[in-house]
Parts: sequence; C-alpha cells; structure tokens
Amino acid sequence: MTRLNFSGNVEIGTLVETDGYLLCRHFCKLALQTKAMVLIAGVFGVGKSVAVQDALREMDADGAPGRLRYIRLAANPTRLSTARQLHESLTGRDSDHTSFDIARAIKRETSVGVPSLIVVDEIEGLSYPDQRFLQELRDDPRENFGLVLVAGEVAYDKIRTWRGLMDRVLTTQMYGPLTTEEAERLIPQFHRLYRDASTARLALLLDGSEGKLRILAKITFHLEAILKERGASEATDGLIEEAIFRTAERRLERGRPKGRKV
Repeated sequence: MTRLNFSGNVEIGTLVETDGYLLCRHFCKLALQTKAMVLIAGVFGVGKSVAVQDALREMDADGAPGRLRYIRLAANPTRLSTARQLHESLTGRDSDHTSFDIARAIKRETSVGVPSLIVVDEIEGLSYPDQRFLQELRDDPRENFGLVLVAGEVAYDKIRTWRGLMDRVLTTQMYGPLTTEEAERLIPQFHRLYRDASTARLALLLDGSEGKLRILAKITFHLEAILKERGASEATDGLIEEAIFRTAERRLERGRPKGRKV
C-alpha cells in the first residue's frame, strides 16, 4: 500500500487518485514524450509534490525510456544553486563551476542518449533573473529532456507574468482542492477510520481540511492520537471536530512569531 508522509516521519493515509493526481501523471508522461516544459500549479497541501513523485516512480517501474529526476529547490534559490542542483541530479556529481559552465555541462549531458525528465519542485523562490537559466536550457536546439515545474499558488501569480518562460510552457495544470464529489468518493479510501463515513461526516472532513490532503492527513494523525488517549476505536463527529481543532491550533502555533528571549 502506498502511503503519504505528511507528519514528520509518520505516514498517514492511503494514496488516493484525485482528478488532479491523474492529470499530473499524464502531464509528466507528456513532458517526457514531447521533451516539453509543463507547469503544475496550485495551492499548498493539495498533493502536487506527492503526485509528481509518484508519477516518476510509476514511470520508472513501467520502464519509461529515459532518466527521471526530481529536485526540490533550496530555500532562496539562485541561478547558481539551481544550476548545481540540476547538474548533481543528472550526473551524480557536484560542481564548483560558474552557472554558464554548468549549463554547458547539462546541455552536453542531456543531448546524448535517452531523453530525460526533470521535475523541479518548489520554484517559489526563483527570481526573474534566476529563472532565465531554465529558459536558456530550453532554447538549446539539442535539448533532449522534458521539464516539469511545480509551483504554489503565489508563485504561479508571479510566474505567469514572465512571458519569456510562459511562452515556452506547453501546458499548465491548475491543481485544486478536493471537490465534494471527490471527497465522497475518495476520503473513505484514504483511511480506515472513514471507510463507512456518512455524507455529513465526509462533508465535515472536507470542510475541516479545506479539501487539502495534507491537512486531512494531519487531522487523521490527531484523530488517531485522540482515539488512543480515550481508549476508543471508532471515530465520532465530536472526536473528528476535536481533531480538526487540534490541527488548526497547531497551524496557528507554527505561524505565530516566537517571543524574544530576555
């Protein structure tokens, strides 16, 4: 069974195939087949990163003809740090050269042999000058790789104004929260505690999670803890509401600025 890891090292919930997940898998395959650039964007917590990583695992298991690479950009990425991450992902070697020299090495690496698919996640921090590195890679006539960019909602609002990059994007997938129909169909598959949930209970979970799988996983994590504390085995609406409250409380605590030490 495939698991999602949303709570530190705790695995919560079974992977469910939302419409967004299925489209994401399709577009990753499309990027490899056409050697094109694809953009996947949406609000946080809806499962974009999980979907692209699972798509790569599936493509690898199916014997996809190409090198499949996934990188998550470092915080505050620069042209040079992005170039180094891409180079290391493709070659397995670090580089202390300039971004220009690294770009030449990447072009050499991707212009020979089987095509590659590179997924670049969390591109939120890229500045306009730094993202030009990705444009330049795509402009090489020998290009032999597909590129999937994964962005949050805020990043997308910024990226879509970068005409130079967007002109090179073959297609954009907007990845959204669960719909009511998806929630009623998929939440019972997500975890055993919701297997026989009523429509009203599923609506409670959908509302409490904002339709985001990451938040649903955290609610489930707290619900399991509450059941253990109470010595109970069955979830009730009241216990689910308590789990939703705990989840919201933890999110507020993380967002609250820490006081200064005196």
